[in-house]
Amino acid sequence: MGVAGIIGWPFIAILAVPMALDCVLYFGVLTFVAYVAVIGGGLCAICIGVDYIFYSRCLLAPLNIFLYNLAISGGDGGQNLYGVDDWIFYVKNLLFNWNVVFVLAVMSPLATNVLPLLFCNRKKVSKHRRRSATQSPSTRSVMHTLRTMLSVRGGDNSMIVKRLLHCIAPFWIWYAFFTYMPHKEERFLFVLYP
Repeated sequence: MGVAGIIGWPFIAILAVPMALDCVLYFGVLTFVAYVAVIGGGLCAICIGVDYIFYSRCLLAPLNIFLYNLAISGGDGGQNLYGVDDWIFYVKNLLFNWNVVFVLAVMSPLATNVLPLLFCNRKKVSKHRRRSATQSPSTRSVMHTLRTMLSVRGGDNSMIVKRLLHCIAPFWIWYAFFTYMPHKEERFLFVLYP
């Protein structure tokens, strides 16, 4: 998805956030950043080369798309040039076009038991946090905090929760991001369609 975000439509990279967090937890921050820098830098170099051939100047077209659409401040420039809608636009649109499927997608955290499993895991994590509360804050690293928030040591449910979150989180991240953007179009939701 990161490759599609660099070469194609940059907003698709939003869907890679759950996988990126998992990679940070598994490989560590430095290794993850090194991989992203090497692979992302190489892809950006190729894109800049291709864009130079077509536009006769150095630019990164996906970055221009991202910056143009990120201008969410008021006014008539950027994405607001084509009109803005309230947050309810996508709710109405998805209910009209995907009535039952949208309702099931909204209920998916309950239907897949992610919330109860997260609640069970939180109890185990909170016991672990009480034990580590005697340590000074400087000894607790950001990675340790992230690991304790997203996983459970020795818990049977941790792999199930991770898999379910990988399946459900992209929908919610995408939906929240594009609901926040003032300019809304149905074509922005094609990623959510089954």
